[in-house]
Formats: sequence, C-alpha cells, structure tokens
Amino acid sequence: MTRKSAPDTAAAPRNPASPGVELGPWERWLLSWAVLALLVVPLAVLQQIDALLVFSTPLDVLRDVALLTLLSGLPTALLALVGAALQRIFQASGMPSTRSSLIADGLVLAPALWVLLWQLSRISWLWLKQATGHELVVAPGMRYAVMAGFLIALLLGWRLLSRAQLRLRLVEHLRALRWPGLALIASATALLTVSPPQWVEAAPSPQEAKTSPRGPDVILITLDALSAIDADICGSAPSLMPRLQALARQSTCYTHLYASSNFTTPATSTLETGTLPWTHLATQISAKVALPYQSQTLAQALHSAGYRTYTSTDNQLASVRQRGTQSGYMAHAISPSDLLRDRLRAALTLWPQSSVPMLVDSALSFLGAFDMHLHAQDNPFDSERVLGKVPAFLADGNNERPAFVWVHSMPPHSPYLPPPSTKYRLLGPGELERWSDFMGDNVPYALALQPQVDKHRLRYRESIMATDDAVADVLDRLQREGRLDKALLIISADHGESFEKGFLGHAGPQLHEALVRIPLIVKLPGQATGRVETQPVSLADIAPSVLDFLGLQPLPHADGRSLAAGWRGGDIEARPVFSMSMERQSRFSPLRTGHYAVIDGHLKLVVDLKQGTDRLYDLATDPAENHDLAAQRPEAVTRMRALLQSRLAQAEQRRQQAIHR
Repeated sequence: MTRKSAPDTAAAPRNPASPGVELGPWERWLLSWAVLALLVVPLAVLQQIDALLVFSTPLDVLRDVALLTLLSGLPTALLALVGAALQRIFQASGMPSTRSSLIADGLVLAPALWVLLWQLSRISWLWLKQATGHELVVAPGMRYAVMAGFLIALLLGWRLLSRAQLRLRLVEHLRALRWPGLALIASATALLTVSPPQWVEAAPSPQEAKTSPRGPDVILITLDALSAIDADICGSAPSLMPRLQALARQSTCYTHLYASSNFTTPATSTLETGTLPWTHLATQISAKVALPYQSQTLAQALHSAGYRTYTSTDNQLASVRQRGTQSGYMAHAISPSDLLRDRLRAALTLWPQSSVPMLVDSALSFLGAFDMHLHAQDNPFDSERVLGKVPAFLADGNNERPAFVWVHSMPPHSPYLPPPSTKYRLLGPGELERWSDFMGDNVPYALALQPQVDKHRLRYRESIMATDDAVADVLDRLQREGRLDKALLIISADHGESFEKGFLGHAGPQLHEALVRIPLIVKLPGQATGRVETQPVSLADIAPSVLDFLGLQPLPHADGRSLAAGWRGGDIEARPVFSMSMERQSRFSPLRTGHYAVIDGHLKLVVDLKQGTDRLYDLATDPAENHDLAAQRPEAVTRMRALLQSRLAQAEQRRQQAIHR
C-alpha cells in the first residue's frame, strides 16, 4: 500500500483570492485612513510644531491634530466608495476577482501611500536645509520629477503585488495599523466632543444693532505687497499708478506710512485692532490675534454703532477668519483664487481658531507644484474678484444704514504675472513669462543675481500698473453710482516688497524701507483738495482715526493715535512709529527676541533684540539705508533704544495679561 505524504503547507502558495488577502470596502477605508492619521498627520505636524507652539497651547495643538485626523477620513471614505463601485463594475464585466480587488485596493491605498512618501521626502529636505544652513531651493522641474518618481514606484510596486505573497505581506503590515488607527480616531473623537473647535459665525444683521446709524460709508481697500517706493503716488513725477495718483491729488496722501510688520498676518491684525504686533501677538503666519483683542476691532466698533460690516479677500492670511476677528462682520467671505491649495485652505477656515489650514497645506504641499504648472503664465489671483465686491456690499441689505467695507486684494503680490494689458510694458517677451521662471517667494539671493532680481522688479511693477487699473475700475463704478463722493475712502497696503539688500519678497527679519513703507490715501466725503503729509505715521493709526472722524469711542487698547485732525486740514503731532518682525517670539515667553525699527522723524533705528545690535540711518540723506550711523550718533541710538525698551516693557505687561485671560 502506498503511503500518502502530508502536504507541505509551508511551501504551498496562498490563494490570492482568499479572504486573508482581499480587502473589503470598509477595511480599505480604515487602512487608508490609518495611514493618514498615524503617519501623514504626525509628519505634517512635525514640520510645523515649532511654529505652532509659539502661538498655540498644547491643548490647541492636540485639538488641531484631532480635527485633522477626523477630516482625513473624508477623502479616504470617498475613495473607498469609488473603489467598491469600480470593483463591482469590473467583476460584472468578467474581470477576475483578484484583479478587480487589486485595482480597488490601489485606488484607495495608493494615494495615502503616495502622500506618505512625499511627506518623508519633504521632511528629509527640510532637515537637510537645517543641517547645512543653506536655502536649497528646489526647482519646479525637480519637484515634478520627484512626484513622477513616486508615482512610477507605486505603479511598479502595485504590479508586483499581483504575486500573492507580496500582496499578503503588504496587507498584513497595513492591517497592523487597524487597532492603533481605531484608537487614535476614537481619541480624536473624544477630545473634540469634550473640547470642540469654535465654528465660524457672523455678526447679527444691522437691524439688530441697538445704536442708531451715523456717518458716511467707509471703504477700506488694501493691496498686498505694495511698496510706497514703487507705487510713488504722492508726488508729481510720473507714477506706475496714475489713476491712484490722480485720486491722491484730491485726498490726503501720506509719504511715510509704516507697516507694523513685513508680512500680512501681523500687519492686517494691526489694521483691524489698532494695536502693534507686540500687543495683538499675531506675529506668525498662522497666528491668531490674542483673545482679549479679537472682539476689539474697527469692524466691531462700527457694527455696534449701526454700520453694516463686510469684508472679503483672496489672501487667506488677510482673512478675518485666519485671525479669529470675524465676529464684527456680517459677511467675511474668502474669495479663493484659482489655486487648488487656496480653495482647500479656504474651505477649512470654518474653524477660525484652528491651524488646520496650515497643517493641511503642509501635508499636501505638492499641490503647489501642480498649481504652478496649471497656471504657468496666468496669474491665479484676479483683483476684480475681490475689488468687484465693494459695490455689491454697499448695495446689500438695509441701505438706510451706512456700510463699512474692507477688501484686500492679493495683486501685486507674487506671482508677478501681470495681465496682457500691462505685460511687456517694462520687460519684453522671452524672460520671466512663466511662474516657474521666477526665483521663488521670500528668498535670500547672492548679490551676483541682482540683475535677475531687477527683472523680477520690472514684472512686479507691471503688476502694480494692472492693480492701478483694477482699483480705478471699481472707483469709476462707485462714482457712476453716486457713492464715491459720499464715502470715507482709504487705500493702503499691508506691507511692501523687497528687491534689494540680498532679499527678494517679504517676511523674515528685514525691516528696510522697501518692506515696511507703504502708501496711504485718505479721501473724505466731498473732498476735492489734496494735501501731502510727510510725517511718519503707522498702520496702527488707521482704526483710531476712522473712529475719531466718525465721532465714535476709541478702541480701548489701541497703540495707534488718531490722524483725523490732519484729515480735516489741521496739523498732526510728530511721534515715533514702530515696525517689527517677531516671527520667532513666542507669545508664551517674555519679549526678548525679534527685530524692531523705530522711526523718529528722519532717523531710523533698527534693533536686533536678541543679538543686541543697533543700526542707525538718516532717511533724509540716506533713503536707501546704505550708511550705518550708529557709531557716529551714539546719543541718538541711546535715546531711541531707551524709547524702544520702554515700549517693550509696556507690551510685556500686556502680553502677560493677554495670555492669562
């Protein structure tokens, strides 16, 4: 009798179609979600943790992580549903079960794995930048190559998974994430149940305001990254902005308005609250205004006085939702650009106290490369999209009540891609025509590259010319509607733009004139005679001035002062003004770092607080700030340094009070 040998189960291949290998729709969703929640989300947070902890408490960070964890389940759920539907269609058409299951698995799991690979490469790149101390700008072509490489690797890997053993191993590894993933999802749900994020809300309708309305409409238009040096609208010399220059001749035009900082978040926070960055503490790109000042804004004061209040912007950093100051506005729309990343971030501002938009932007940073390709030669930001809302806001609702309308338009901010109407007026074709041709945003450069940077400036100036046309169009419409001459009109910027001193763009520690001196035009109702004001004034002065002009109570904690007497033709007292860069200063630590500029008349002192260095310039004889006079004028340095220290001491007291409320 022949004996039957036992089968060698160890050597027998596993059936690819067995339940141990195939994933159901629910399991695909859970595993894809677990990859994002356990791996991608922590990597995104890790990249931003230093920035987060300078303005967010640990509880705030945990709440943001929990919210992002739950939100990451939405796209994976959609992919899981699509994958299940396709699997059924393929099986109905006769495709083998193993192959249709593999395709469905790839559709659901591959995107999560692709994002994970991108995050790992980005973390490595950021670490390399930190370790070497070099900027290491990655060209768009290299980013496309990396993304294509990841895609090819995933496609080849998925093809190899047709071998049952390889597929089984991957499934086993992914299944090991199930219980940790479920635990994290449950923890995130519990945290958000106990401590839910604040949902965006609008101010009540003006009919509910108790105070009777008074005063004219107030129209505030701010233009992103518009330097006074390049705009040059107060003088009689030919300007890049002839329409605004003509308006300035019928208005009060300020030659030396200083932004409170060199990028959007702190500057627009100052514009709203009348406080400087050392008071409102919104000193980082995604920081919120300190809680005590979020409801003490120009819009809130006007709304309480019976004004209808509206705002719109295409720059998320200028949005009141970004800073948590939306409560004073009846409408606070973000008009997202055509960029994929902008539309996604705008949708996530439903939680105004959250940093989720920044974290999602970090996790999906590859969208920037897609955007650059999709909008190769066309600027994705359209001034008309935002500026065109002014007439609509003024006509909205109860017209018996005056309106406050603030719109902030991204152009002439980068990308410097002017429309056909102004393109090539200053720089001919063949250079800097595509977004990918530019050197990047906010980057240092070697002095040998100055000729190329000068060409960037020409495209920037062409963008300024187009912005002038866009603003003029809306003002012409308001004039036709009979609204312009009856309104208080203010046109300004948030900060300037640098094409000099080895730095292109804005932000960073620099505070030279191109970055912080910005235009300001104020036209009163019925005003026809203009005047030019040369005294240094601050962006913090605008909110107090508007309230004073309208006869309303001042903001209780404003650092700025009223300029309304000057608007009416009087003189304004000369006072020092301040500008600062405090990106590395934590709101939870004493004020001991940052760069500060004190402008007192024609003297400008620039202080690096941490390093203890001072630079002094006489702007009357050296407007380009090329000659440091600190050694020759020690008495001026001592006096202005003492003034700065005194104001910092006062700000430190306010900081301690703000963070303990």
